Amino acid sequence: RHECDECGTSCFLEPLGGLVNHTRNHADTRVFMLLNDDGTPFKAFFKEKDNNNNHHHGGKGKGQDGKGDGKKDKNDKELHFSPFFRVEDVFGDCCATLRVLAPVDENGDVVDVIDENGNFDLMEFDDVVDYEKTDSCLTVDLDAFVAIQCIADVDLNICR
Repeated sequence: RHECDECGTSCFLEPLGGLVNHTRNHADTRVFMLLNDDGTPFKAFFKEKDNNNNHHHGGKGKGQDGKGDGKKDKNDKELHFSPFFRVEDVFGDCCATLRVLAPVDENGDVVDVIDENGNFDLMEFDDVVDYEKTDSCLTVDLDAFVAIQCIADVDLNICR
């Protein structure tokens, strides 16, 4: 590592660091996005937790009437897509278990950063101030991605 390296978004920064510096004293998670070979963010879905007030931004969270009548599962929890992850485990020469992270606004409400066409919405990303862990995990083949972009370091109160 060079002492003159000024790339503040490097995933190799120590202690944890990223695109958005929230100056956390006890960050336990490096939030990142994986990019597909066409440059689009890889995304996965998660079910919204019950502790939110169901105020959603853009994308699939709002219907035309703006009342949050997006897709619901059998437990009446809203489904969202997120391109944000944390590493739970790495195994073998190529694979990792990732946890999907929910982007949230200043009120703790989920922000839909993936629009109705499946694209990353930079305007909605401006509303993201934090991330929450979800119950959605997946195993990925890391050879399928061409890039990783670190976003932020946050404290998700993992294993405390």
